[in-house]
Amino acid sequence: MPTAGHRYMRKQILGFYQHDPSELYWVVFKGRQIQALCLRADFNQHILDDPAEVWIGNDSPTKEWGDTLANDTARVPIYLKEKDELDFLLLGDFDVLSRTATVTELQHAKDSASHKRGISRVVFLKKR
Repeated sequence: MPTAGHRYMRKQILGFYQHDPSELYWVVFKGRQIQALCLRADFNQHILDDPAEVWIGNDSPTKEWGDTLANDTARVPIYLKEKDELDFLLLGDFDVLSRTATVTELQHAKDSASHKRGISRVVFLKKR
């Protein structure tokens, strides 16, 4: 099993979880159940905050999986990597909070996003 604070390649991460094949890089899933998130720090600039923030892109199917994440009640392991790194650091397990971003928080994410896909929502998580 993976250990928080250790680094893993994406292929290793996929080996830890039962999952469906997908070209969607940031979410590991089985059916409609999210198994883990593999995030880039530059796309989720407040992921290390308390509460952590996952910035959901506005493109499809990213937006739909963001909606799934926002309504998830299971623990979600989060792996994080910097833009130019190949491996991910396991931050640990997180719980999704039933909190909606304020207009100001969502606008901040939209203004700060380092990509052009836009931000559809912010999902807040609390480390276990």
